Amino acid sequence: MVHIRKVHSVFFQVAPVWLRNRAAGTVEEYRRGSRLPKEVCVVRIFVVDDNPMIRSQIRSLLERREEWVVVGEASNGLDAVETCGEHTPNLTVMDLQMPEMNGLQAARVLVKQQPDVPILMITVDPSRQLEEEAKKAGIKGLCAKSQIRSLMNAVERLLQGKTYFPLARATA
Repeated sequence: MVHIRKVHSVFFQVAPVWLRNRAAGTVEEYRRGSRLPKEVCVVRIFVVDDNPMIRSQIRSLLERREEWVVVGEASNGLDAVETCGEHTPNLTVMDLQMPEMNGLQAARVLVKQQPDVPILMITVDPSRQLEEEAKKAGIKGLCAKSQIRSLMNAVERLLQGKTYFPLARATA
């Protein structure tokens, strides 16, 4: 169920209960570390990619939305598994191809550690086969890194408690 909340004369959608009950506040207040008011909801996002430039681009893209903030980053799947819980994210955006532990392997562990935190898998070349493997691993969405609009749409859908698998819809 999606709820609409008025914040400083701006309306935006706030998704499931688990999201509304997490840390709230403006992005600026969050970054300053001040106590956060209950009227504003910040969506906490964890980004995992082995390329620091890609992580930076994803952060910049996601933080264009006032209520979205990247609270942590990891450079590989193993680092993600070890540090994700420290950041208490509402959503994880994770690359597929990474050293030490790939995105599918890390997702299997993260889904067990934090079953309420949806994972969006990003990759250079999404395929139907990868989509099926992602679903089996508990990943809630898959999209191409090159499609900026689809990345934003995918994040929005996952925050609403939905899934995002565009290849499945295209072939259905």
